[in-house]
This record gives sequence, structure tokens and C-alpha cells, in this order.
Amino acid sequence: MTRTSTIEQDYAWHREAMAGKNPAVHESKPQCGWYETKLVKNGPLVPAVIWVDEYEGQQSVYCRIGNDLQDVSRHWPYLAKRPISFEKYQYMKAKGAWAQVHSQDHPAANPHMPIDLDAAKPPF
Repeated sequence: MTRTSTIEQDYAWHREAMAGKNPAVHESKPQCGWYETKLVKNGPLVPAVIWVDEYEGQQSVYCRIGNDLQDVSRHWPYLAKRPISFEKYQYMKAKGAWAQVHSQDHPAANPHMPIDLDAAKPPF
């Protein structure tokens, strides 16, 4: 199996974005990396990842937002505005998984629901 690009090349845009270099965003060219977004207006931030996978010599670009595979071309322009580190991506994934088990009323456990600030528990 031969890759037509390297991991370094796949994540070059993301590295530049994280370094504050404001790389150009082309709607038809999603870039590998880790991002954050909202699934609904006033919802919590959820982690997202774009990656390239190769099967039988054919490369495909995938996008996972929260726990769901999504259409990368639909979400890329919005994701490009919010790159995050891999460590923050891992933290957000773990926080969502923890909330689903231990605190079902936490916004991270319900990313498809808007946050009702009038009903939310105070943070202290």
C-alpha cells in the first residue's frame, strides 16, 4: 500500500493554523487536524477530527464530530475557524464520555441540545 501524501503533509495546514499563521481556507480542500465546533446553536463545544485513510490505493477524507461521522465538505469551512491541539481534542472526547456516564445533565453529555443558561447549575 502506497500513500500519495505523508502524515507531515496531511497535517501541515493544521500546524500552520495552530502557529497563528492563518493559512488559506479552500472550501473544496478540507485539511487534516483537530477542531472544535457546536452541533446546535447555543450548544456545547464538541471535538472534531478530519483525517485521511487509504484503502487499496484509494485515499478518502473522513470527518468525525463528537461521536458521529459527518460529511467533511459540509463542515470543513466552519471547522477551519476553530483548530485545537490534539491534547485538547483528547480532553474534550474524555470529558464527553465521562459526562455521559456520570453526569447526564451536563452539556457535554448532550451535545445536540442547546444550553439553557436559566436552568444550568452554577459552576461553583
